[in-house]
Amino acid sequence: MIVESAQITAIGEGALWVEAVQRSTCGACVAQKGCGQRLLARLSGKTLRLRVLPGERPLNNYRLGETVEIGIPEDVVVRGSLLVYMLPLLAMLLSAWTGHQMFAVDADSVELNQQLLQTTRLLEAAQLRQELAAMVFGFGGLLLGAWLVRVLSGLLAGNERIQPQIIESDSAQPQILAVR
Repeated sequence: MIVESAQITAIGEGALWVEAVQRSTCGACVAQKGCGQRLLARLSGKTLRLRVLPGERPLNNYRLGETVEIGIPEDVVVRGSLLVYMLPLLAMLLSAWTGHQMFAVDADSVELNQQLLQTTRLLEAAQLRQELAAMVFGFGGLLLGAWLVRVLSGLLAGNERIQPQIIESDSAQPQILAVR
């Protein structure tokens, strides 16, 4: 289970909204200064807001500004990462291969003319068309894969097993949030 501290920023229907700075992962990461998550948080001035299930405590027992521990199973993170990264990549590779095969050029099938130069130019043009088709199909496959990730994410959004949940809270010391 991956666990992180967070602060409650809003209480909604059936869930809490929390903000967390991923300190545990930032300290252990080898990227340190090159981290995209840290850079985006610094540039936008915002931290990541998450929708979190309340756990065993009723929603009305939580207060804005309260610090809580949220957790998500490690296998959910691994499977989610595989879905987000591998599905578009595989769709791109499969589509590029399909485009390459659809416009395949067999050098033996090109009629040999009296003018070898003309045949060479025709072969080069056909190979260029084949490579261009592979690139266009590959980009289309990448877009298709990204769309599939979005669709699958929407379908899985209601699954409680993959949602972050509150593990414990520090109800003794709530912090007051400044309203902007």
